[in-house]
Order: sequence, then C-alpha cells, then structure tokens
Amino acid sequence: MMRPYHPDDFAQINVWNRERDVPELSKDSIPKFGFIVPNVACGFLTRTDTKVAFFDCFVTNPAATREDRGQAIEDIWHACLDKARELGYNKVMVFTKEPSIAERCINAGADYFGTPGLFTKGI
Repeated sequence: MMRPYHPDDFAQINVWNRERDVPELSKDSIPKFGFIVPNVACGFLTRTDTKVAFFDCFVTNPAATREDRGQAIEDIWHACLDKARELGYNKVMVFTKEPSIAERCINAGADYFGTPGLFTKGI
C-alpha cells in the first residue's frame, strides 16, 4: 500500500539505486514530498519557486515483479500529480533516460523535448 515517504525509507531507496547501478542519493537531496510502495518503488516531487515542479528520484526494487513495479509507479505518479496540484503548480517536468518512465510521460500526454528526455505536462 502506497504511503508518504519517511526518512526511515532512505536506506532502502539507496539499496535499489545500487542494485540498478544508479548513483546513491544523499539525505539532503531527497525532496520533502515523496511517496513509496514499501519493497516496490518510490518517487518524489521537487518544488520550485515557479509554477513548475519536477518528478524526481523515481526508483523501483529490481526484485519486485514487473507488474508490481508498474502499478506502484502508476500510483506514485498520480500521488505526485495530486500533490503538485494541491501545492498550486500547473506543470510538472520529468528528466529521464528510463524507457518505461519516458513511455509513461508520452502516454500521459506530456510534451517531449528530445533526448535525454525532458517532458512537461500541464496540470
């Protein structure tokens, strides 16, 4: 079941990053608003001083099933969108090199600005 990120989740996120050969995060690089499906996936909303926010630090547990990872990212994606709307943002941006996240952006109707993958979507 998805829930808000808690600092106790930090070590688990970096285990997933190491297992995916992704650089580890530092505690001060974790945004305030994030969501996690324990043992499956997490993602965060990075705020700015504009009306644009970023989706950031999305990572999944490579040991979880593809189906579970996909559903978790879907749930986290929508939770981040809802939080962005609640905070007054009208656009989110996503930088990614991950094909599954890029596909999710395109399927959500985001505008694509080319490699390495910058997507924006009005909300």
